Amino acid sequence: AAGNEGDLTNAQSSVASPGGAKNVLTVGASLTDNDVFLAFPTTVPGGVTDEFSQQSLASFSSQGPTTPALNARIKPDVLAPGWWVSSASGKAGNSYDSKGHCTLRTLQGTSMATPAAAGTAGLIRQYFMDGFYPSGSRNSANQFTPMGSLLKAIIAHSGQKITNIVKVSSTTGETDTLTIPTSDYPNNYIGFGRMQIDTVLNFGLSTNNPLSLQVIGSYTDVNTAASGAPICKTASSSFNYYFKTGSSSNKAVRVTLAYSDDASNNQGALRNDISFVVNKCSNFVVPTNSLTSDACISPDINPPSATGSKPLQMYNNANPTANTVYRVKVTCTALTSDQPFSVVMTQDVTKYPASDDNNPFKPYTADTGDIKSYISEGASIIISVFAVLTFILLILVVVIYYAHKRADKLEEDEITAAINSLAKKHKEEALARRQH
Repeated sequence: AAGNEGDLTNAQSSVASPGGAKNVLTVGASLTDNDVFLAFPTTVPGGVTDEFSQQSLASFSSQGPTTPALNARIKPDVLAPGWWVSSASGKAGNSYDSKGHCTLRTLQGTSMATPAAAGTAGLIRQYFMDGFYPSGSRNSANQFTPMGSLLKAIIAHSGQKITNIVKVSSTTGETDTLTIPTSDYPNNYIGFGRMQIDTVLNFGLSTNNPLSLQVIGSYTDVNTAASGAPICKTASSSFNYYFKTGSSSNKAVRVTLAYSDDASNNQGALRNDISFVVNKCSNFVVPTNSLTSDACISPDINPPSATGSKPLQMYNNANPTANTVYRVKVTCTALTSDQPFSVVMTQDVTKYPASDDNNPFKPYTADTGDIKSYISEGASIIISVFAVLTFILLILVVVIYYAHKRADKLEEDEITAAINSLAKKHKEEALARRQH
């Protein structure tokens, strides 16, 4: 939690320990949806206006940066709803049960916002553990354990800019607002903004499915020292990842890098320095060996810089060039120990120009190949169920056919027996008459 020492003005560096720690995800408080405030208008004596929405920051939410002793990092990292939030509360000594019972309690504060972010991190982890990535449908063949830095990167990656700070006076009930400058992003009011995870995670509903999300950050790969695992072992070494933009230039490219820096005895100073830059390649050749092979020919000079404070940074390009190869170059600038890292990338990507072996940005084939075909687990289940039902129906048809055939045979046998009985009776009666 960022803390509740914020205000409209003069609230800089109000984020206190442990919210200023370098590896934590520090959560500030945004407002809840406007409809909630309209449903409970007495909470805003001055009247519910449009500013009372998810697009506003609660004035009490503490602001950054951290103190110079903590490297003056941007804080908070993200926002979650923290004003007018109801949650479970144990309440003793009431008329229902003298021993206490569970009820609901509505409060405001960054301590109400932080559980929402924690629960979201758990869901993101389950997303990868269940194999939803990359197709958007559960597939056990795609399961992997994500690193904590990948969860942090995805939450920050989902951040949405918000425009206002809202305050309701505790004495007069009047509402005051302050406009947040959007040109400075991320910033010490909102960090990377209000988390909106459905802008990142794909559940098979997107028209771009499965073309919108690519990640690097498998704990399984790092733990097993798999080839190409995202871990810095040598200072000044680098990793190169490539993607090709889609046909539209109005879909922003966003790349986020995060890592859990080694513990420091110097009040949270960085021990490992990892940087990244995203270059547009004017020409490209498919790498022939490893991730360290640079296949970006004549990269653009002075590309936009990543923003944010290490160990969490982001690159934004609102208008990328369509149908163009970009390189994400991660550089292990300075190290005191081995340092794993995670990368998240989103855009309307159509395919990747490097081979599967050299490009962890999967699931696509080389530039000369076609996009791999993905059948969701849900579709596979439907096909399987259809096949089983067809088989059962066939068995039923066969059973019914032979049942009818057996019934016809039984009916024929009964008729034959009746005829034989009548013939025998007639013969006995004729014999009796002759004897008489």
